[in-house]
Amino acid sequence: MMPFIVLNGGNEPLFSHSGRRQRSENTRHRLKVSLEDLYNGKDCELKIDRKIACNECNGIGGDPECQQRCRDCRGLGFIGHPFLQTTCERCSGKGLFFNQEDWCPLCAGNGVTEETKIAKVVIRKGMADKQKITLKGEGNREMDKEAGNVVVILDQRSNDRFKRIGNDLFYSQDISMTEALCGFAGDLQHLDGRHIRFASKPGDVLTPKAVKGVRGEGMPIYSSPHERGNLYIEFNVKFPENNFLPEEGLKQLETLLCQKREQMDINLMDENVEVVDLQDYSDDDNNNESHGAGCGQIPNSCHTH
Repeated sequence: MMPFIVLNGGNEPLFSHSGRRQRSENTRHRLKVSLEDLYNGKDCELKIDRKIACNECNGIGGDPECQQRCRDCRGLGFIGHPFLQTTCERCSGKGLFFNQEDWCPLCAGNGVTEETKIAKVVIRKGMADKQKITLKGEGNREMDKEAGNVVVILDQRSNDRFKRIGNDLFYSQDISMTEALCGFAGDLQHLDGRHIRFASKPGDVLTPKAVKGVRGEGMPIYSSPHERGNLYIEFNVKFPENNFLPEEGLKQLETLLCQKREQMDINLMDENVEVVDLQDYSDDDNNNESHGAGCGQIPNSCHTH
């Protein structure tokens, strides 16, 4: 037995083969959120401008007694072969139309009106950037169709303290050379406002870009919010400025730290030996391509990030 299909004036069925009313197309909205929102969870309000079938004319655009069959498409809603067709411009694919004097005064013959609605969006702990949240039935509602859904896409703003990779968080901590060698205690304010205290024991040397981990202090895991990823702290060792100690003090520091590296026994007057001066380098020097690979420039392949 063939399924019963009702047509809406033109060639568009009102019901699917399952007998359910068709749904209007979904709409998409982007919602700006912070990393704190994704960590703690948050209830947000989203302003939605949507189109709904006109209540005055029930979405047909005018007085039903004045409705006429479209002459251009002969009521089909399309022009051309069924497999190679274009929507009829005169009736906008409805198969029926009204003269202007018969238009609905509320929707001006369009069959739809606009309304603004405030919808609640629940951001759950551990959700990710670009994750989608579906608000069922909050979208546009066309004539004789169920309202469509609103698909909310989370758009995370950058955070100036933490970087998220998956369920883990990364934090950068500046320390002095003294702290790197002799130990220190530091703290950071987490995304939920808690203060995390961490320390390096005296004698545990932190080299530049060293990374230490704190288990269970990362992002909540979306599928299991009571579990968390890890927090990783990268240490940036800040060296002192030039001439920070007098010569006598440098000798004392050298004695405390270690001896200088042994130099090769070479003849500086040999023609195969060249003595050079070290120069300061900056990225601006390397961007100046007109000077080739001259003084102060480092090839791109040597850059580290």
